[in-house]
Amino acid sequence: QATRVLVEWLGAADTGDASAEALIRVGAPAVPHLIRALGTPVAAPAAARTLGAIGDARATPALVRALQGAPPLTRTAIAQALGRLRDERAGAALLALLEDPAPAVVAAALDALGAIGHADSVASIRALALRGPSEQRASALSAWLRVAPAEAAPELVALARADDTPALLRRVILDGV
Repeated sequence: QATRVLVEWLGAADTGDASAEALIRVGAPAVPHLIRALGTPVAAPAAARTLGAIGDARATPALVRALQGAPPLTRTAIAQALGRLRDERAGAALLALLEDPAPAVVAAALDALGAIGHADSVASIRALALRGPSEQRASALSAWLRVAPAEAAPELVALARADDTPALLRRVILDGV
């Protein structure tokens, strides 16, 4: 009963953070309630973040399903949660998010793919790292270095040496190599 109340309070401005912290302490027993909250627009982002913090991979299929039709804030939170879960089953859904129109969603998907180490995503991550929009390149470079460091390093060292490489990208490369 108390868990249900905490989940109901997730979307409220004055109780959301405290509810999330309490649900994280509850742990695995809160997962089914949080999965149901993914269908509630106001609570969905907080429910996704809380599921990621709990770290129970049972949430993966529900998080992937919740991506459909979700607003950008919720898609971002779901991608972040999937990255924290590090469940390979999320790879295809995260790979699809690389085409999302919202830059924050793409960045979260890149971070998640990097955390999971999803091998099937290397070509897509590489393309974004080398030729993607400027706001996505740093996240893509970082993900590429985590997913395929041996493959990425030689190309990225050459990129870091190029005169036209922005300082931010050069720094990401140097920090990761």
